[in-house]
Amino acid sequence: MSQPSTPMPSLRNPLTLIVATTPVTSTQTGTTKRTLLGIGKNGTLPWPRIKSDMNFFARVTTRSPETKLNAMIMGRKTYYSVPKSLRPLKDRLNVVVTRDATGSVKDEVEKDVARQKEKDAEKGGDKKLPQRDALVSGGLEDALTALAQRSTGDDVENVFVIGGGEIYASSLRLSGAFGAGLRILMTRVVKKQIASGEKDDGEFDCDTFFPLSDDDLNDAEKWREASAAEVSRWVGEEVSPDWTDDGDVSIKVVGYERLS
Repeated sequence: MSQPSTPMPSLRNPLTLIVATTPVTSTQTGTTKRTLLGIGKNGTLPWPRIKSDMNFFARVTTRSPETKLNAMIMGRKTYYSVPKSLRPLKDRLNVVVTRDATGSVKDEVEKDVARQKEKDAEKGGDKKLPQRDALVSGGLEDALTALAQRSTGDDVENVFVIGGGEIYASSLRLSGAFGAGLRILMTRVVKKQIASGEKDDGEFDCDTFFPLSDDDLNDAEKWREASAAEVSRWVGEEVSPDWTDDGDVSIKVVGYERLS
């Protein structure tokens, strides 16, 4: 008699891709136009530093019950894009997905954790020290399985995917327990003139794009756009349905939930 298979562990809450994008018009065959979602240029962001969105990202990814941590899954390049003095980012479980899961990347991540813990201890005194934790995995599903096991043990609360493009694409190909109800928390970024309806001076130049276009997200059989009130419940703070200005750009936070 065959033994019953062990059920696959699942995450406590739906997997959430958190990303900032800007619309880029692409002309395909003939005059057909498609709106792509740009996320990068030359290995960095295509728009000026947006302090309000960076603060929003930090609040959302760190907000969890006191006894738990949120996890952030990222590729090697995304991890290395964080200044060395800040990585791994505090008060979150940093999960680095790389083919070099047992070699130099793992060694460097472990050294980063040890260095930050030593620095925190030196200046801590009576202060509550930041939580520092990171792990390295050879694949996205392996990382999610490890996090699901920790979630079952009341250790991990929310799991976010923060980039880059290959990790986003792999996440969107997930099926089964990890892919069910997958969410996208997206900060849309445009030049201020576009949002206000005035004449604009063009789009941001991008060479890296989110795997989905606006056309894909508008497919009502596959994706549902959440209301601002619903997104507010996702993130634990009020999210405005309107565009807001920050320097030379305007931003708006939107959410999507996968239906199939």
